[in-house]
Amino acid sequence: MMIEVLVDVQNDDKVVEFLVSAEHKHDFVASERNKDLLAAVDLVLDKLEKQVRKYKEKVQDHRRNMPTGDLAGPTNVDEADGQ
Repeated sequence: MMIEVLVDVQNDDKVVEFLVSAEHKHDFVASERNKDLLAAVDLVLDKLEKQVRKYKEKVQDHRRNMPTGDLAGPTNVDEADGQ
């Protein structure tokens, strides 16, 4: 895992950007602009946390769901009647 933090000062605003490269080639990116540097960092971390939660839920749901072919009943009508 690699994390890059970019901070740019533009006039009174501070721009903070986090680039997080996670396993399996998935990247999370968030940026925020604020007059207070620590507030900008907190806001960026909130955005990243939401992205990671959403990604984790997506991955977990994908693993739980069985393929639709496994859920289908007998394909032949005779098999359904027990003949």
